[in-house]
Amino acid sequence: MIDYSKLATVVHEVVRIAIQSDSINPVLNPRQLLALNIVDHYHKLMRRMGISTFDGRSYLDEKMKWLEKMQETLIVLGILEELKFGLVKSYLTRDATIWWKRILHVLAYARPVT
Repeated sequence: MIDYSKLATVVHEVVRIAIQSDSINPVLNPRQLLALNIVDHYHKLMRRMGISTFDGRSYLDEKMKWLEKMQETLIVLGILEELKFGLVKSYLTRDATIWWKRILHVLAYARPVT
C-alpha cells in the first residue's frame, strides 16, 4: 500500500530543490524519480484543464479569472496541500515571478504582530 503522506513529502522536496536550483540533479533515487513522474502527471492534467502560465501583466479581472481557474483545478485534481505551492509557482512568469520573489523576501523577515 502506498503511504501518500511520505510520497507527498518526497514530491514536495524534489519540487523545492528544483525551484531553488532551477535544475534537477540527473542522478535521482527511485523515490525522487517517482515524485518527478507524479509532478509531471499533474502538469499534464493541469494543461488539459486549460491552465496556462501567468505573467502578472493582465488586467485585474483576467488575474482573478486565472486565479479562480487555478484554485478550481487544484481542487478537482485533488492535489495535496504539500504540492500546491510548487505546482502553482511553476506557472508564474515575468512580472508574477518578480512579485512572488518579493513576497518571499518580505515573508522571510516578517514578525508576528503583537
